[in-house]
Amino acid sequence: MLGHCCLHRNFCFWFYAFHMPLFFILSGYTFSGKGKFADYLKKKIRTLLVPYMFFVIITMCCNGVLAVIHGNEYHVFEILKLYII
Repeated sequence: MLGHCCLHRNFCFWFYAFHMPLFFILSGYTFSGKGKFADYLKKKIRTLLVPYMFFVIITMCCNGVLAVIHGNEYHVFEILKLYII
């Protein structure tokens, strides 16, 4: 969270020097490689991809309603392609 705050310039230099490597070190440290890859993939799809697609659909519906209300064009397939890519 500190990386997204307005910090003093001197503090930002030191913070940005280690925050991303620290993130990768900690994520590797907490990773558990036990179990089958298929089970791991199913869990990631269920916990990451399904909520992502749910919120994409909600966002697209809200943006579509707002576009229609304000008289703008809304190309569903082009926007869906952007979310997928």
